[in-house]
Amino acid sequence: MNADDSAVNFPGYPGKHTLPPVMKASDRLARVDPSGSLDTLGSVSGAVVVYQRSLFRSIVAASRSLPAEAWPVGSLHVLSLRGRTFAVCGDFGFGAPTAALVVEYLAACGVQRVITVGTAGSLHPECAPGQVIVCTGALRDEGTSYHYTPPDSPALPSPELTASLTAHLRQDVPSLSEGLTWTTDAPQRETLAEVAHYRRKGVLSVEMEASAVFSVASCRGIDAAAAFAVSDLVNGRRWEQFFGSREVRGGLARVFAAASRVLTDPHRSNDTEVLGGSHDGTLPEPLDPGLRNPA
Repeated sequence: MNADDSAVNFPGYPGKHTLPPVMKASDRLARVDPSGSLDTLGSVSGAVVVYQRSLFRSIVAASRSLPAEAWPVGSLHVLSLRGRTFAVCGDFGFGAPTAALVVEYLAACGVQRVITVGTAGSLHPECAPGQVIVCTGALRDEGTSYHYTPPDSPALPSPELTASLTAHLRQDVPSLSEGLTWTTDAPQRETLAEVAHYRRKGVLSVEMEASAVFSVASCRGIDAAAAFAVSDLVNGRRWEQFFGSREVRGGLARVFAAASRVLTDPHRSNDTEVLGGSHDGTLPEPLDPGLRNPA
């Protein structure tokens, strides 16, 4: 779905969504991984994409896993849980273009399910810091998605993967919210008029990646889902920031734990071993303050 009701004249070349690209993720992988070591990713049960660098590093430290040496963007680790493997990708930055690149490479490696874990600003004052929101669709106010799907195509997650993620989160997050997000490339150009406009449309949150992730996944024929922890409030004239708080860290940990359960065993819940303990936000190191999905 688009950010507003008007036509979007982007990208500049009409009908490019049906045209083959010059550069492909598979070509890049063949260059950086001539031995084909990343081909084994096709056998994992899915991938969790983590935007917060410190959350990613906490996960890696708890799992004691080694990185995939040939992975071309950020860092990727394969974790094992209850006899099944799944990939965790992070340490690559944030924003729609980078997230799209990560999903491109995952799809090219044969990964069929991707769940993204990040933070978002809330457009509603009743949302508390760290509150978890499952994304049901994204308003396309960034540029990347328009290179993958036509302007009038909605940016929607996989219904089945989203339903599974929601079910697992509900067992650990009583105040779980579900709704639309507004994806933008320019967080410091979020205006009061836009906030009020999208709030009236029922949009719950604002972030920088979801619509691109969903559009790339749709283009590449894989499933994607997303959930956020509320890191700031943008519902009034004062920007209220909770970056790095215990509540936000706890929300992120709960989303990651639920995502890992979905990918390894959709019928089992209440697993804490991936993060090495409680999901109350006591991660080994604090999140970097000041930005949604800090690098």
